This record gives sequence, structure tokens and C-alpha cells, in this order.
Amino acid sequence: MASLMNKITQLSRSPKGQQLMDRAQRMARDPETKRKITEARGKLAKRRSGGANEPPPHGTNEPPPHGANEPPPGRVNEPPPGAPR
Repeated sequence: MASLMNKITQLSRSPKGQQLMDRAQRMARDPETKRKITEARGKLAKRRSGGANEPPPHGTNEPPPHGANEPPPGRVNEPPPGAPR
């Protein structure tokens, strides 16, 4: 593992490594790249959760509407169908 870290350190100090780091930093600041990352993160989260928790549409930072995560009315204290009462 130490040899890998040494190689990474050497690359980061080389002219080619500096070019790569500058390019990566430019890409990280680019709004289009940020949008792509947000989309990919949302797709991954959707895939992991089975689609139950979709991320909000791009550009919205608003919380979900009041009551969005509450159970439907009338089902709060009801036992499942067929269960003894």
C-alpha cells in the first residue's frame, strides 16, 4: 500500500500530475459537471431504495410538503387484515 501512495505522491508533484489536478479542479467547478453528478447521485439513490425516495427535481431545495411522509388517514392504529383484535 505504501508503494501506491508513493506513486500517487510522485504523480501529484510532477508536471503531468499538476495538469491533471488543474483539469479536475476546473471540471469540479463547472455547473454542467455538478448537474451530472447530482443526476447520477439521484439515480443511484433511487436504484438503492427501489424508487421510494426520489430526490427533489433539480434546482429545488424545498422540504417535502407537510404530511408527505405520514400514513394515510384511518390506517394509523388499525391492525393488518386478518390479525386478531
